[in-house]
Amino acid sequence: MANSCHVIAPEQTSVKVTKVSLHQSFSRVCKQWPELWPEWKRRRFRPVIHGIADKMHKHVKANPGELLTHADIARVMRFVTGQLSYLEQITEGADRYDLDGRPAGKATAKEEAYSRQRIAEINERIARKQDKGGGQGSGQNS
Repeated sequence: MANSCHVIAPEQTSVKVTKVSLHQSFSRVCKQWPELWPEWKRRRFRPVIHGIADKMHKHVKANPGELLTHADIARVMRFVTGQLSYLEQITEGADRYDLDGRPAGKATAKEEAYSRQRIAEINERIARKQDKGGGQGSGQNS
């Protein structure tokens, strides 16, 4: 009995998938908005205003010919907002910044409490990894 399953080799498919590094995604985002995180290469990220990712996505939608993609934005925002150094800056009254790097709002007590909760969760995850012998890393994406 012949097998009717046909396997298509990757070179025969019409969809081209290009893997982009986190560094490339940061380069694209920070090229578009250089004042947002001017020290991104040193991993220094200022807290951003609520809705900033939506504004970034609207820009991409309005400018489809640019290299910057929705995936770049999502990846960068997920990385930044999950960093301990970012979360530690979210204290009541701390400035939040817009796309042009200008203060455009303040963090609230509720946001500070949420940030403290996330920090505790991350530290707990790091401790569990170290207890299991996974030890060296910080548990953060690099």
